Amino acid sequence: LKEDRKVEIKLMIYLAKADGKIEDEEKQFLSEQISSLKDFTNSEKNEFFSLLNLEVLPELTTEDVTFNDIEKGKEIVSKLEKLALSDGNFESSEKELIDKLKTLIS
Repeated sequence: LKEDRKVEIKLMIYLAKADGKIEDEEKQFLSEQISSLKDFTNSEKNEFFSLLNLEVLPELTTEDVTFNDIEKGKEIVSKLEKLALSDGNFESSEKELIDKLKTLIS
């Protein structure tokens, strides 16, 4: 479950940065999510913060979206879709990322 949570947080960061900019609200939300990870070491949390601060994110690979089971992957993609729609605007870059995730997970 820890690995699934790690992938989920990473994908949330990718989604937040999909449009090329990360809003203050998104950064604050993600920072809170990362800080509240109880089973993660400070080093693991710092990896997330480093990713959050990168100008350009590395290309996602199949390994980046590997879950313990495919249903968990689909559940997380569904969560990401809801997150993308939470501001009332489903950006084309967000949709592209989610479509790509669907192909990598299935």
